[in-house]
Amino acid sequence: MEDHGMARMQELLSSYYGLQDKESEQERLRNIDSPGFAPKTYVKLLESRGLNDLLETDDQLIREIKELDTNMQMLVYENYNKFISATDTIRKMKNNVASMEDEVGRVVASMDAITAKSESINVALAPHRSKVEKLIGVRRLLKRLEFIFELPQRLNTYEFAPKRPETWAGAD
Repeated sequence: MEDHGMARMQELLSSYYGLQDKESEQERLRNIDSPGFAPKTYVKLLESRGLNDLLETDDQLIREIKELDTNMQMLVYENYNKFISATDTIRKMKNNVASMEDEVGRVVASMDAITAKSESINVALAPHRSKVEKLIGVRRLLKRLEFIFELPQRLNTYEFAPKRPETWAGAD
């Protein structure tokens, strides 16, 4: 595994600095994960190797397959958990929306009842409203008349009062 990592690092550095030679090109053709993988070249390479090299390559492929399988299982597990979590969240949101719809229905019913009561109160008070408005108008008129009737007395009081500034405070 370390050799593979070291080879990968060397390949990356070589490609970055433009030092790719014919051997790294052949290595790329033999690398199963490479986009330029050449199966025929890989099979020819395997045919030319000895039994120990083939067993080592087999072990390496088995390790890589197990690692990929483990990674895939982890991805499936993580995505399954995310899917379950998303499903639970959607279910909760659906329940919340349903309860909100019920609450909105109750609020609308309450508003309708309030509107009906308000209209009935307005209808019941309409005849009295005009009487109250007339009484308010009469009260204002009476206040004005009262002021006018009291005006001569006030003027007389202030006319005969001594011309001292301390008595002017009562003229307000």
